[in-house]
Amino acid sequence: MTDDEPVRVELYVRSLLAGQARSQQDEAIERLAALEDAGVIDESQLVIWGRQAPASPAEARTDAGVFARNRVTVFSEWASANGLSVEEQFQRRTVDSAISGETYRAVRFPVMTLAEYHGKDLTFVAPANGPETTYAVQDRLDTIEMESRPADRNGEFQPIEQAYAEPPHQLTLTDPEGVDVPEP
Repeated sequence: MTDDEPVRVELYVRSLLAGQARSQQDEAIERLAALEDAGVIDESQLVIWGRQAPASPAEARTDAGVFARNRVTVFSEWASANGLSVEEQFQRRTVDSAISGETYRAVRFPVMTLAEYHGKDLTFVAPANGPETTYAVQDRLDTIEMESRPADRNGEFQPIEQAYAEPPHQLTLTDPEGVDVPEP
């Protein structure tokens, strides 16, 4: 990892939230856009996922489900390599489906998750818990805003190399340039 690699920050948000949780998401989205506009980060991407994903990639039935489950695994690997944990945020639980009558295991997502990449290397995940501290999304955004060089932000953490994966298009929110969108 070198200082000249592009810095990409992905913000994963749980869909269909209201109230304070939605306000926190909106604030984080605005802060990321401002960081990108100011040139502090090279790219930001908003990834919208649901409330939960299957507990194992083998149980996922869609590309989005496989992607979401794989990201949880990579985030957990990064945390473990750095003496941290994301298990409290990505809660595993048993779900009884009222529609199908099936019982299955799922991973419930936090309100939002931040993943920071330098090139293709995963260099930070929030929220994450350590023995003496918790790293929240807002705290990480504060750190990014205060530090001018990406390398300064990650001195104490080990990256997971080649961990970047492009989210499926159905999970991303893009701003299509040059496309006329009719107003409702």
